[in-house]
Amino acid sequence: NRKVEELHKDDFPGPAFFDFFKVDAIVEYLRHAHFLYIKERIPYITRLIEDLEDCDKLTHDLKLVFPYVTEDFIKHIYHEEDSLFYYVMKLHAANSGTFNESVMLEIMSKYSIKTMSSHHEEDDDEMKGIRDLTNNYNILGMTDTHLKVIYQELQAFEKDLFVHARIENEVLFPKALNLEAKVAKAVAESLKPY
Repeated sequence: NRKVEELHKDDFPGPAFFDFFKVDAIVEYLRHAHFLYIKERIPYITRLIEDLEDCDKLTHDLKLVFPYVTEDFIKHIYHEEDSLFYYVMKLHAANSGTFNESVMLEIMSKYSIKTMSSHHEEDDDEMKGIRDLTNNYNILGMTDTHLKVIYQELQAFEKDLFVHARIENEVLFPKALNLEAKVAKAVAESLKPY
């Protein structure tokens, strides 16, 4: 994993770059990236792989494995949007204006940014199986142009996913943790008897 991090470290501007962005803007950026993954990137790579001539074990395995990888990845995206993004946006709304204490207490009892963060870090390497199968997208000595394009697209996709995950882990989660603490304090204050 360290090798993968080294490969992509220069493509992430660092958390400080995002200091001026509110959490809702970060969530919208991440949602847009999810949309592009599902509607454009994955279908494009899938078509490339489907059109690949099934002539050896590698191409056969790639055709077999990639649909499972994408299925798991898409489930991860929908889960993230239905839980993490939903919760973060509820926290943002509560922090931005008035909120119903009982509704926020109920929502906050169902979700925890800290728990989501630890689960997310465990799930971050969706492309490991593909990377292993393709020997880290190694095209040295490869003569099949179609397969080279697939490897380059897979590597570019992984690079994009890596930056995406860093934005979630190093920007969204810390901001969401602070927001959760602020909202919890505001809810507790509003429930204090006078």
